Amino acid sequence: MKKLLTFVMILGLTLTGVPAENKRNAAAALFTDVPDNAWYKKDLEYIANDSRRIMEG
Repeated sequence: MKKLLTFVMILGLTLTGVPAENKRNAAAALFTDVPDNAWYKKDLEYIANDSRRIMEG
């Protein structure tokens, strides 16, 4: 039973993953509380979309 439950959990986590391209495009939408004219908006989006995944840790 434990093996089946573990398999189902791993399968579920694998299938619900978001492709990297969608993550990059969605990163800007995460910061809905940041005004468009904020001086730091471009920097925040740059860090969120960085290939080193700085903000995922």
